[in-house]
Amino acid sequence: MLEEHVERLLRRRFAYPLLLSAAIVILIVNEATYRHSITTLGQGIALTDARISAARGLQLITDAESSQRAYILTGQESYLTTYRAALTELPGVMAPTLRFVAGDNSETELGDRALSRLIDAASASWSPPLRCFAKASATKPARQSKPTWAATAWSAYAAPSPKR
Repeated sequence: MLEEHVERLLRRRFAYPLLLSAAIVILIVNEATYRHSITTLGQGIALTDARISAARGLQLITDAESSQRAYILTGQESYLTTYRAALTELPGVMAPTLRFVAGDNSETELGDRALSRLIDAASASWSPPLRCFAKASATKPARQSKPTWAATAWSAYAAPSPKR
């Protein structure tokens, strides 16, 4: 019975054009779905890259802050090397995150700039304690121990700034 129905359908005048049209529609839907999948996967990869770079950036910020504290407490120059290396590497590491935040939208461009400014402001806020430490270490007496030296640096940092 099914065979008879198929034979009658194939003998009709519009059967082949109808089958060809159905095949073309299926092909177009398949291609559209494929392109959508590729776009979605690309966005997922970009998100993963942004998360990895954000985590690396957070690690660099932590390294810089820890090295800064270690240098202030011990006075060893090796900690400054780690501090400077982290600050130098930070902008390049955060680039994928900033690109992802910016995306293709002009609305998020402001968010991208704001995030860049926040990172720059945080980086700039790390140098005053080091300047105060250098100032305090230049004025330290020859026979003082390092804890007093660190206390002097902290008091120079914590002292209120003169009003202008």
